[in-house]
Amino acid sequence: MKAICWIIGCSVIAVIIWLCGPLRSEGGGHDDVIADAISRTTKLVDGKPRVYDPSPQQRTELTYALSVPPGDGGARAMRSRDIRCYHNCPPPVGSVTASPQVVSVPVGTLGDANIHWRWDQSSTQPVTQHSCLWVSSGEESEAHLVDCGTPGHTHQTSVRWIGRGNYVFRVAPGNPEGPFTKPVAGLFQLAQTIVVGAPW
Repeated sequence: MKAICWIIGCSVIAVIIWLCGPLRSEGGGHDDVIADAISRTTKLVDGKPRVYDPSPQQRTELTYALSVPPGDGGARAMRSRDIRCYHNCPPPVGSVTASPQVVSVPVGTLGDANIHWRWDQSSTQPVTQHSCLWVSSGEESEAHLVDCGTPGHTHQTSVRWIGRGNYVFRVAPGNPEGPFTKPVAGLFQLAQTIVVGAPW
């Protein structure tokens, strides 16, 4: 009897998890391709390899955002958090470049790009503990967290999920524990660059 109750209980839990799981865009196969590409993201800090290990929620939100075609309005809105300090604090400064800037994307595949980024702030009056690399595709009004880092270091994030279209990479304060999606208008942007996924 205990075994039957245990099986029924596990089945109920599995159904609840399935029903309450994250929303997926249509075309789950494409989601799987993007999720695999995200898992192959690598990073360097000051030229040394570092582990790229975003949380499951960040992976899910980034996969979903990159799976939604530009203009669909499918990206989910998240509540924005303010930066800790503006008054009498020197603002952080940042830079970001991409190599290559134009990525050849053959039909049915995804391309690669290396995003080099850096940010610095006053050590005596810090504004934020982390700054992050954010991405938006097309004319999207929201940005999605790709990677975060500490000040005073040069970061390289190698992404393997460039599809056709424009990707705007921004450096702005953020938190590696979330939120993982923010309105572009709410970002305190330090720098930006555009990567173009060109059909080949």
